Amino acid sequence: MAPVRTLVGACIYPWKVRHAYLVTTSSFTVGAASLANNYSTVGFKIDLVAASDLLTMLEVYNEGLPLLNELTSSDRDQIVRSNLALFEAEAQSVDLEKSST
Repeated sequence: MAPVRTLVGACIYPWKVRHAYLVTTSSFTVGAASLANNYSTVGFKIDLVAASDLLTMLEVYNEGLPLLNELTSSDRDQIVRSNLALFEAEAQSVDLEKSST
């Protein structure tokens, strides 16, 4: 719920914004959704967007993959390990390019 309150605070001052989006990498709690809804009754529209919804909106998610909210902690750990390996390989490639020039 704190991110919703923080966003509303940023909307009020200094930006004076009345509509904002709050995006998360997971999902929102019932309390956060309720709070965002309550703010709408006083003129602040806060759209809560879960990562899976954002990817769908952007049409970038491979529908053949499991939904993000259905991934197990083991799945998530494997994704992190795979990404780290890719980043390390890329870093080594950049280092090799720099040393050869």
